[in-house]
Amino acid sequence: LVIARHFLWEQRFLTLGYFLLLLLNMIAAVLYWPELRDSIPEMIKLIPFKPLQEFARAFDEQGFWAYYGAQHFWKGAGMFGIAAAGLMGSGVVARDVDQRTAELLLSRPVSRARILGERWCTGALLILVPYTVVAFIGGWMAPGVGEMLDRSAVLMGVAHTALFLLAVFSLTCWLSALFTHQLKAGILEPEAEIAGLEALRAAFPEAPLRIDPNGGWTVETTLKLLPRLTGLIEYLEDPTVGIEGNAAVQAATDIPLATNMYVVTNDHLPPNMAQDAFRVILSDHHYWGGLQASRELARICDIWNLGLSMHSNSHLGISLAAMTHLAAATPNLTYDCDTHYPWQVDEVVEGGRFSFKDGTLAVPEGPGLGVTLDRDALKRLHQNYLDCGITVRDDVTEMKKHWPDWEFARPKF
Repeated sequence: LVIARHFLWEQRFLTLGYFLLLLLNMIAAVLYWPELRDSIPEMIKLIPFKPLQEFARAFDEQGFWAYYGAQHFWKGAGMFGIAAAGLMGSGVVARDVDQRTAELLLSRPVSRARILGERWCTGALLILVPYTVVAFIGGWMAPGVGEMLDRSAVLMGVAHTALFLLAVFSLTCWLSALFTHQLKAGILEPEAEIAGLEALRAAFPEAPLRIDPNGGWTVETTLKLLPRLTGLIEYLEDPTVGIEGNAAVQAATDIPLATNMYVVTNDHLPPNMAQDAFRVILSDHHYWGGLQASRELARICDIWNLGLSMHSNSHLGISLAAMTHLAAATPNLTYDCDTHYPWQVDEVVEGGRFSFKDGTLAVPEGPGLGVTLDRDALKRLHQNYLDCGITVRDDVTEMKKHWPDWEFARPKF
């Protein structure tokens, strides 16, 4: 249950705040009831609107039960419950910290359905348990103000509003996934990774999906998997090794193949187009030679009717600002851009981390790239680099921390 425990830890402060709001609302409501009970008849006379009069008259006729229901089942669920369900639901898939967790989990043999299922179940418990506990606390306090509540009626009320809160939570989980999801692959057996994609499609029917084996499949393996991938993904990224190998795959499918590994310079474009290997180029303004060179690549893609997007590695605010400006200035950017930015926690520009909204990022305003270097942050992060002692990228060692017997190979399956 490592996934559930991690999600529980992430949501601990939100859950505590939610519980305290429900509890304080209940305590205040119960303690106020004796004063309200005695003044209801006079209040009804002062209320100018008939619907509100009827609302207040229900308190007078049905007593504490109607008042309790309005406070907890209507106000508690309708305000605090919806807020908690919305905030937690948005974190099941889309929140940055959630994506960082998913990247760790995807480096190990854990099904994607399990990731989503455990987080949904944990979130549901975090919403419903505080709500139920406070409901019975209200019943326990009732004798202190001269009232009694039927426990079975309280339980029925909780069950009814629980269904409503679960519906809100499930809807926000679904909405949080309404953007393109790229599944990094080439780690597990290919059939298991395709099963993960199929589980995502079942959970999020409208979300565009991608898979990136990073050259980890042979041509033969990829050809066998094509029937399961058809209609499931918007493009297949670098399934096998080299332009020639991927050309053999592209010849067998209408799924567009994309690359950020094998077409990375102008010299790679002629053989790619001659063999019709990749129909989507995932550019990178770093290794394509800068912003102007990337604009030239966009023109070539437009002329040759190639799809275009932008690949991203780990980058901070300066690089991300440049990427955002370039994307905004490229009309034929036909696919959502990649970014590893949500997995990072630090920043080197003034104002701190950029904020994504609904999967989009606003173009920074101001001269140049619209950002200013934070030299104190740069100094601190430079010292981190010096202190950590890691000067050479070593993916194999990092993978073995999570999967000790893992071995690198390309293609692997």
